[in-house]
Amino acid sequence: MSTAVVNGTKLYYEMAGHGRAIIFIHEPEVAACLEQMIGDYSGWHFVNDNPEMGLARPSASRLSELTMPVLAIVGEQDLSDFRQITDLIGEQVPQARRVVVPGVGHMANMEAPEVVLQVIMEFLS
Repeated sequence: MSTAVVNGTKLYYEMAGHGRAIIFIHEPEVAACLEQMIGDYSGWHFVNDNPEMGLARPSASRLSELTMPVLAIVGEQDLSDFRQITDLIGEQVPQARRVVVPGVGHMANMEAPEVVLQVIMEFLS
């Protein structure tokens, strides 16, 4: 993993043939945790077929069937795929609340724990 500093710490990592993902991390402690998690992960799911059977009906097409409140939290600087997933949840789940945590990436719970905790506590109350 290589690291370059631009308005905080920007981590780059490469997973077996899936191109380069850019994760923005502003806290050195969080960056160190992410680096360790990536280093500890074998990447097995990226280079092997998943032995689990797929769903008969994709779960994304069933979001509107959820009847419970759902909280979808995403970092403002997270990868666009994850922001799009929370957009879909917010649009399709009748009782969804979508929250974008400003100034953080994929690890919002570690980058802005106080903000995420407040959002969760408000959701649960």
